[in-house]
Amino acid sequence: AAKMKDGIFGSDLSYDDLAENFFAWGNQAIVGTETVDRVPCQILESKPGKGDGTGYAKVRSWIDTKRMVTLRVEKYTDSGKLAKRIDTTRVSKDDTGRSIGSSFSLQRSGQDSVTEIEGSNSKHGMTFPATDFTPEALRTLK
Repeated sequence: AAKMKDGIFGSDLSYDDLAENFFAWGNQAIVGTETVDRVPCQILESKPGKGDGTGYAKVRSWIDTKRMVTLRVEKYTDSGKLAKRIDTTRVSKDDTGRSIGSSFSLQRSGQDSVTEIEGSNSKHGMTFPATDFTPEALRTLK
């Protein structure tokens, strides 16, 4: 639990970023509209409720309502400062024909580094044993 805020493989992406489901938080509101990469989006603001364990005070998501894809996510600290921005850099179709974000760019506020995450394939109904996610197994990925 103490390492949930640490970057995965030294990147800007934390374990919390992967595990956190801010769309399920108790407080959700549409707070505006804005265009991201020539795509009109609605801005959804998510705030944690009691029992929503998080290090963020709010998360804003820019949603392409035509394709139902999140094009940008901004995570804010308790003091209201931007902590992280995640931009979708590529949208693809999954194996069911739905649009999904498949590549991302993540930057922590005040940092020069940028983490690029490249996704190539998405399939439903896949199962993986927990042993595939041990540090030893992850070191063998190519």
